[in-house]
Amino acid sequence: MGKACNTILGIGLAGAIVGMHVYMLMDAGSRCNVKEDVMDAVEEIKKAAEKLTS
Repeated sequence: MGKACNTILGIGLAGAIVGMHVYMLMDAGSRCNVKEDVMDAVEEIKKAAEKLTS
């Protein structure tokens, strides 16, 4: 893999680690809101993928 690919992977992993730590520092109410928002986003992505495949 090239330099650019390694850089992109590194930035992605660093972002995931930072996001995980921020999520763990949130209070319980905020975590529930984040979970609901993520579930909504996943449903929208599923709908979009179904439209693309049909």
